[in-house]
Amino acid sequence: MLKTRMKRVADLGDHAVRRLAEIKASIADLSNEDLLDLADIFKAEPRSPIGDIAFVEMAAENQSLEAGRERVSKIMDYQGASAAPRISRSFA
Repeated sequence: MLKTRMKRVADLGDHAVRRLAEIKASIADLSNEDLLDLADIFKAEPRSPIGDIAFVEMAAENQSLEAGRERVSKIMDYQGASAAPRISRSFA
């Protein structure tokens, strides 16, 4: 009985390690913008494990939240009012 329980606990630990590796790989595969979004979502202190992983990936790619926000701001300024959705239907 004890051996069965020990094996089950070990299997759960192995599964958790595999899932964590899959999560890290998924975060590493994100595009720059998506990685910035993820880091922005999980930036609160104390940082969560997902936030830690996102910030490590950003550091590896020499990115920062401020630089990402500046890029988005420039894009939005360039697009101006043309980026706003237009509704031209009347429902009368």
